[in-house]
Amino acid sequence: MSSMSDFVIENGVLMEYVGPGGDVVIPEGVTEIGQGAFSANEALTGVVFPEKLALIGRQAFLDCVNLKEVHLSGTVKTICQSAFHGCSSLEILELPSYVDLIEDYAFSGCKALSDSQGFVIVQGILFDYFGEGGDVVVPEGVEVIASRSLKRCDRIQREHVDLTSIVFPQSLTRIGDSILHHCDLEELVIPDQVTDIGDNAFENNRGLEKVVMSKSIVNIGNYAFTNCKIASLTLPDSLRTIGEGAFMNNRMAKIDLPDHIESIGKRAFDGQMYASFSMWVNQGTTTEKAAKKYIGKRKQMLSYNT
Repeated sequence: MSSMSDFVIENGVLMEYVGPGGDVVIPEGVTEIGQGAFSANEALTGVVFPEKLALIGRQAFLDCVNLKEVHLSGTVKTICQSAFHGCSSLEILELPSYVDLIEDYAFSGCKALSDSQGFVIVQGILFDYFGEGGDVVVPEGVEVIASRSLKRCDRIQREHVDLTSIVFPQSLTRIGDSILHHCDLEELVIPDQVTDIGDNAFENNRGLEKVVMSKSIVNIGNYAFTNCKIASLTLPDSLRTIGEGAFMNNRMAKIDLPDHIESIGKRAFDGQMYASFSMWVNQGTTTEKAAKKYIGKRKQMLSYNT
């Protein structure tokens, strides 16, 4: 049984746990669990949370490798980055039916939560993958692929698994940072509900030739497709932002840009195989302004549709 002396609590925030571990009962009145409060506590096996808990801070239970069960009340609204990262024995997870925000890495490394295909999915967010690679099909119902959730498919990872293809679900709306870089993908279809592709998402897929872009995409992150093999690409009218280096070092001879792009990051299209690479725009559009700012003195890169 826990005692008050096991906890350092300030204004309702549990700052640190200093008890012996085991099954811990957090005192009523605690509304937040602070950053790293239980981090790397290998003696912790279970936690009973207070009824009015609203937030679990960054790395709060990081690498609590023997924590097996988590039952959270309906008052919890935010689970911060890496809150339960590395809780490899966590096999029972009970959350409120709706949490306002679950940040990246919150449940990455929680192998015991993986389904029969090796996916760790919590409330529609894919956090990790422990499958065998090959032809991977992400289940329908997944809305977000969290940053680095498919890192075990990266060639640069120790004990990586080889990925030959991936199929994303139609339910997908957001792709996080660095999900599949250093892989061997040859083609990629981004489902039409996806609005955002994170930084470095598919960089260094050096055989990636074909990308079918979402018709709802708004933002393509920094270096998202750097060092691929893309020769042609259709970008939709929904696009507003192209990040720094997003398509750097590909094989495009030209790109037709839709009318409403607000910003094109530095080096976004630099390093194409064709020295005569050109950007085609409609005159008088928002895109024209963004393109002129991007190309600077390289005026030969800009062409106009007639």
